[in-house]
Amino acid sequence: MRTPIQTLLFMLQIIINFFSAPTIQVEEIPYCINCCTIMMSQLEFLLSFVEDLLDLRQLRDGVFSLASEPIDVA
Repeated sequence: MRTPIQTLLFMLQIIINFFSAPTIQVEEIPYCINCCTIMMSQLEFLLSFVEDLLDLRQLRDGVFSLASEPIDVA
């Protein structure tokens, strides 16, 4: 599930970079970049959700391990 989301993020970044080039002169470019940016933020949220679900699965299966180490609170 992670790979398709990361692929979409990569492709949206390519689209944004393409339309951000100074040689492109189209009126709809800011709208397209704005839409792609919104889609990227939503996909990043979805990716975070999927990673949380994978972590929960590892906790349930007992594969996830926690390491305790001292920290300096001050």
